[in-house]
Amino acid sequence: MTHLRTQCAAAFLVFAAVVCTTHADTSTEPRNLGQLKQELKDYHARDYPLQVATVLSAAEEWVKSRAAKVKKPALILDVDETSLSNWDEIAANDFAYIFNGPCSIPVQIPCGNLAWDQSFRATAIAPTLHLYQEATRLGVSVFFVTGRYDDPPEKSATELNLWLVGYRGWEGLVMRHDHTGTVAAYKTGARAQVEAEGFVIIANVGDQESDLVGGHSERTGRIRNSVGEAD
Repeated sequence: MTHLRTQCAAAFLVFAAVVCTTHADTSTEPRNLGQLKQELKDYHARDYPLQVATVLSAAEEWVKSRAAKVKKPALILDVDETSLSNWDEIAANDFAYIFNGPCSIPVQIPCGNLAWDQSFRATAIAPTLHLYQEATRLGVSVFFVTGRYDDPPEKSATELNLWLVGYRGWEGLVMRHDHTGTVAAYKTGARAQVEAEGFVIIANVGDQESDLVGGHSERTGRIRNSVGEAD
């Protein structure tokens, strides 16, 4: 009987070890995709507006403090998820990126990204629009530097969308000409070109690291983007 108890105890310890090991392994698994999507929706509804307002308020105060102190002051703004919000497209597509194809009215999956852009239905991000309007009032030249590609329909749609939501009288809209190189290198070069034209870039605001790295700006401000990442 003692021998049998010993065997049973040993078997229990082995079973317990297996259970513990299995539990430890599953604890390292990523969260369910549905849960992550809900977290993004909750963040966008609850915390995102305050985060955006905080970043843009700081940028606006800096622009106000510098506008009259430099010759030819300039402000650089990214377009997507900085100046324009594509949340309706993103939410309708359930966070999928669909490049081609139509985009219905009202928006529903599938909504092609190019068709969405060219329907000029993106909305203004209010704190960015306020910064823009204050900057232009102070005589600051505003340049939009976007990762969108420079083809005639896309450029016309981007200009019209910006104009429709209240961005009026900008100095320049810079778009990518080719698919080579990184977004970061392209945007750094664009800012360098603005400086070469005699402007002093007092602030640069974007939602991606690639919008901001590379210098050529006195200050930078980054809006949180939890959806996509550009290199």
